[in-house]
Amino acid sequence: MKDTLAKNGLMLGTFAVITTALIAMTFFTTEPRIEQQKARKLLSVLNEVVPHKLHDNAMYADCTEVVS
Repeated sequence: MKDTLAKNGLMLGTFAVITTALIAMTFFTTEPRIEQQKARKLLSVLNEVVPHKLHDNAMYADCTEVVS
């Protein structure tokens, strides 16, 4: 009985470690691309509000937060 519990516990632990490693690897390899896509989408939205002809800076990088 104890051997079965130990075996199942080891299998579950191994599965958890492998799954966590795969998720972490996916996160770290896709993070730059996700940030790039977020910046691209933000720029697209900003250009809808303020046309590109009306500004000469990178609006997504030069923001000021206004707190009410």
